[in-house]
Amino acid sequence: MTPSQILKVLSQGHDRWPGEALEAASAQRSEVGVLLLEKLAQAVAEIENLDAAGFPKAKVKRFLNATSPLFFGVFLLADWRERAAYRPFARLMRFPWVSHDNLLGEPALEEPGYRIMASLYDGDPQVIFDIILDGGADRSVRFWQWHALTLIALEGKLDRTVAADFARQAFGKLSRDEEESLIWSGWEKLVSRLALTDLAPLVRQAHDSELLVESTYEEFQEDLEYAVAHRDAPCRPGDELQAFAGVQELESWVES
Repeated sequence: MTPSQILKVLSQGHDRWPGEALEAASAQRSEVGVLLLEKLAQAVAEIENLDAAGFPKAKVKRFLNATSPLFFGVFLLADWRERAAYRPFARLMRFPWVSHDNLLGEPALEEPGYRIMASLYDGDPQVIFDIILDGGADRSVRFWQWHALTLIALEGKLDRTVAADFARQAFGKLSRDEEESLIWSGWEKLVSRLALTDLAPLVRQAHDSELLVESTYEEFQEDLEYAVAHRDAPCRPGDELQAFAGVQELESWVES
């Protein structure tokens, strides 16, 4: 199977697991990787044009109707830890329709989104900051990127002081609208898991302002105290963050 044939198979939807094509892709990683990066760059360029035009409905529909290998492709790139995919993937994640079936599908809105981001991370957290602060991006995408930052920090790839500085800035920049509560929940989780004790007063303010509706301040304190006492494994049992496990993560999202 040639690289172009592999991409053709990967562009045929999610009705079945394309095991042969995925194995062939890994066997031809260099060649397939180049093609996937090109497809990713093309998608981002089109999104930038759509964004500049104000996302005209007809053009967005035409873009979304085009088939793409990226549903499987970004998982392959993450499996290969292809750092060149980090920035275009982050830009794609800000696209309001990123979860369309012809793009990244539902996995973009769930745990795989943060694990892929952490796997591709190239050392610059700014593009993740941009996702979180982008009010036009999907809220679920933004929520899970707090987890990406946390995982990257726990892996020692991001200084906790940088994460703390961003969390402090985000407190002043995030919307106070009720529908943003999910984003605030992710913010609170980062503070507790990274044991950012200096930010506890801001969490108290957020609770007092009813920005956090899915937890109590007392629950936050318990999580924070646990993280302080367990620096090497700060997430409570059952609430751990998981590193990217490979393209097989996607199998449960594909119809058998």
